[in-house]
Amino acid sequence: MRKPSSTDLLFAVLVVWSVVATVLVVRIERNRVRRSVPASTSAATHVPNWRSIDARGYNFGPTRAVTTIVVFSDFQCPYCRAFAFVLDSLRRLRPDIRIVERHFPIEAIHVSAVGAAMAAECSRDVGRYEEMRHVLFREQALVQSKEWGLLASAAGVRNPQQLRKCVETNRFLEAVREDLKAGETVGVEATPSILVNDSLFRGSLSLSALQRHLPQAQRAQ
Repeated sequence: MRKPSSTDLLFAVLVVWSVVATVLVVRIERNRVRRSVPASTSAATHVPNWRSIDARGYNFGPTRAVTTIVVFSDFQCPYCRAFAFVLDSLRRLRPDIRIVERHFPIEAIHVSAVGAAMAAECSRDVGRYEEMRHVLFREQALVQSKEWGLLASAAGVRNPQQLRKCVETNRFLEAVREDLKAGETVGVEATPSILVNDSLFRGSLSLSALQRHLPQAQRAQ
């Protein structure tokens, strides 16, 4: 067998570096695409299959509402936190609107986001989703340190250690992944992303802006 020459070795090194560079570029691009967005700066995108997107998730409001808002959110995203308060205000003003919350944790920049989404699902399983939702957005330091038991206690979960085990064993990981896939199918690239019926907005909206984007028939009420 011929002994590899210096040229052969150089070629091999270049091939390896090419592969490594490609992987790094892909990772950087993925991180660039998935991000948190402070405010919607672009026109809405039409989503023809939006009815298939609102079939899952946690629901607030009447199931037969004329207007449905679907939010893809990340519990470590500061703009999602701000928009959660907007939704709470809208719920008080417009109880006739249906709101669906789905998960879109951006793990590349929020290391505890997947765990937080699973904590919300574990709390939903024991009837404490809304309480955990508020706690997760409020107690960002506990989310960052993955203190699921303490968060469960703050949310009034009867057995906090059982909820912690639920998160740590990835019991609802597949449900979170299904939300991610659903978001990707309609072009979600950032959090929060907001569907108002068939119109997709990327980035947070103020209460007044959200109300302007409600269908005309709803605004007239």
